Order: sequence, then C-alpha cells, then structure tokens
Amino acid sequence: MFKRRFRLPSPALVISMVTLGLVLGGTAFAASTAKHKDAKADTKLVKKLAPSLSVKHAKTAGSAATATHAKTAGSAATATHAKTADSATNATHATSADSATNATHATSADSATNATNATNATNATNATNATNATNATNATNATNATNATNATNAGNANNLGGQPPSAYMPNSAVQRGTFFLSQGTTGKVLFSDGPLSVTADCTLSAGTTTVTVNIVSSVDNWLDFQTRHATAGTVVNDSRNDGGSGTFAGSTDRIDFTAPSGAAIRGQDAFGVNWPSAGQCYVSAWVVAL
Repeated sequence: MFKRRFRLPSPALVISMVTLGLVLGGTAFAASTAKHKDAKADTKLVKKLAPSLSVKHAKTAGSAATATHAKTAGSAATATHAKTADSATNATHATSADSATNATHATSADSATNATNATNATNATNATNATNATNATNATNATNATNATNATNAGNANNLGGQPPSAYMPNSAVQRGTFFLSQGTTGKVLFSDGPLSVTADCTLSAGTTTVTVNIVSSVDNWLDFQTRHATAGTVVNDSRNDGGSGTFAGSTDRIDFTAPSGAAIRGQDAFGVNWPSAGQCYVSAWVVAL
C-alpha cells in the first residue's frame, strides 16, 4: 500500500502569501526577491485571489468586493464609511455616494436607487427624510422636493404634478364659515377682500324674524353679478323670513361681485331663520377671494 506524498509549498509561495496579507492589512512589504521556477505560478495565484478579498483602511480600494473605511472606494460591491463611494451597490455612511443602488445616511447621494436620510439626494428613485431631494420619483418628509413625482410632507415642492406653484390657488384665497346671529344684529362682516365685503343682518319686525345677506363695496363702479353700480354702497344679495310663524325657513343663493381693481368675491351661501333655536339666524357659506 502506497502513501501519497504531498508537495510542500515553495518558499517563494510562502513569502508571496505573507506579502499579500501584509498589503491587504495596510502594511507595505517588498517581496521582489523571489527567484525560482514557481515564481510565475505564485504570482498568478496571488492575482487570482486578490479581487475576492476585502480591503480595510486603505487609501484607495478600486473594484474591491468590500471596502471598509476607505478614503475612495470605486466600483465596490459594498463601501462602508467611505469618504467617496462611486458606483457602489451599497454605500453606508459615505460622504459621497454616486450612482449607488442603496445610499444610507450619505451626505450626498446622486442617481441612487434609494437614498435614506441623505443630506442631498439628486435623481434618486426614492429619497426618504432627505434635506434636499431633486428630481426624485418619491420624496418623503423632504425639506425641499423639486420636480418630484410624489412629495409627501415636503416643506417646499416645486412643480407639483408638473405645475409650478403659480398654477395653484393658495389656501388663504378660500374663506368659509358658519355664523349664528341673534335678533338685532346688523352689519356682521362675514368675508372681505380689499374694498369688498359680505355682511349679514338678523332682525325682528312686527313678529317676523328676517335674515339678510348683503354685498358691500367701498368703491364706485363695481359689479353685482352683471349689474353695474356707479357708486359705492350696500346691496341685498339674499333674504329670508319666517312670515311671523316662528318656524324654520331657509334658502341658498350665489355670491358674485367685482371691484374695478379686479378684486372679487364669488361663492355660495345657505341662510335661514329660527335655527339652531327660535329667534336665531344663520349664514353658512364659502367664498373665493380673487
């Protein structure tokens, strides 16, 4: 029975492997003195193993499978705590992560598929909690979201739905409310826009309760629907009474008047008497101040 004899590694192979370990650990070592018949095979083995190993604390890690704490990690599969991680699959806590599939807590994440908690996320598919998210498909809780397809809870969203802010009506332009008036109330201002205002009266006369909605202009030459008024004044827009019965009576109508300056109030109102209790008047309306 024969015993198989294994060939011991050559001294040059041992030196080469030690050199590789020192280089990958961040320490330089010269191994150029290996001169024997297996030198080419040893060099080929070293080159074959190098791409699959990790590079730690290196100044530059190019095309490495894993680059940890490297100043520059180019085309790395994973770049952790790197100052610059270009084209990395995962770039975590990197100062700059360009074209990364995932960029988490990066200061800058350009063209990343996912940029989470990044200070700047440009052209990202998803930018969550980013300070600035430009041209992102989804920008959630961003301070600024420019040209985003979806911007949720953004402080500023430019070109929302493809339209600039000027295409939208500001919330302040819409005025609405429900008002309750006691008998004897006159000139109650409900809405206003520049020289125009909407007021209401609630009166009791000869046992009849009446609610009146008025439109008022403080300037001459104004329009009430299609009627021109040459002088400033008050015009009754709506009125309703109970005919002395003391029972509920209500109605609805439109509001539409314009000043020569272009200021205008347009809307809809509902009004009535003896609601919510006998002897009271109410006006519930919404208007748009243009």
